[in-house]
Amino acid sequence: MARKSNFELMLILNSLGAYVGIFLLMYVFAKVFGESAMPAIEMMLKWMWVPGMTFLLGVCLFVWRRILSPR
Repeated sequence: MARKSNFELMLILNSLGAYVGIFLLMYVFAKVFGESAMPAIEMMLKWMWVPGMTFLLGVCLFVWRRILSPR
């Protein structure tokens, strides 16, 4: 009996975890370094599209494999 893969759910949870991690890192940088952390925070914000695209890929795969695919 084959076990169904949860690959798309892992993509979704991984990207949400990346968002939380990046926001926590920005918060810590801002608290510890103050105004001098702005270049690092701006760089992190510039790369926020990566977990966003991973999240969208996970959602699309979930819809395609779980909802649209025939049984």
